[in-house]
Amino acid sequence: MNSHVLNRSNAKPQSGYTLIEVLIAITLIGFGLLGTGFLIALGIQNVQSSNNLTVATDLAQQGLDMMKANRIEAYRMIGANANRATACGVEDTAEINPFQQRRVWDCRMHRQLPDATANWTLNNGVATITITWSGARGDDNAENRRELTMEIQL
Repeated sequence: MNSHVLNRSNAKPQSGYTLIEVLIAITLIGFGLLGTGFLIALGIQNVQSSNNLTVATDLAQQGLDMMKANRIEAYRMIGANANRATACGVEDTAEINPFQQRRVWDCRMHRQLPDATANWTLNNGVATITITWSGARGDDNAENRRELTMEIQL
């Protein structure tokens, strides 16, 4: 028998990965990273939505407190929010009237929830504030808008 002839029964098994195994592994890792990225983006969106709800709740509570503190002139605060230029033209001091207090509140709302709208009503001694804002930044689709309504008996 020739010594240069390879004996298959004594050959070492090949080690390493085939190209197909490597491609499958890369594909699986890619899908895993894509899913992780999606979950991170969704988490960030949920945090922003929660923050907006917290801000809207705080603003509504402040507004209702203002109306309760000014029961006699609370009617001067009712209506839709002013535009940003009008709202932010009033200084927040102790001597301002309820109408001006409402304008200061509108300015605060425009700064904290830029795309929000607010409507204040007063019916039979019940003050109601409804704040509406978009659910996603820059999305004005009616289906994605969020709304918070709070009321208090004056």
